[in-house]
Amino acid sequence: QVLKEVEAFRHRPIPEDMAWVYLDGFFLKVLREGIGVEREAVHVALGVTPGGQRQVLGFWLLPTESATAWEEVL
Repeated sequence: QVLKEVEAFRHRPIPEDMAWVYLDGFFLKVLREGIGVEREAVHVALGVTPGGQRQVLGFWLLPTESATAWEEVL
């Protein structure tokens, strides 16, 4: 059920009226089935509407935070 909701979130239309878009990344320990715990980078895009409402526009789990990873996100 959760995976279906995540997919719906990732494929929803993004609002066009964003005053600001912030990009940030942080590291998180992720449990991979059959592999164990690994550190991976979570890349987040946060939008702010002209009225000041903040919305998560998207998030991506990638092995590292690098220029190449951000290029993939954008």
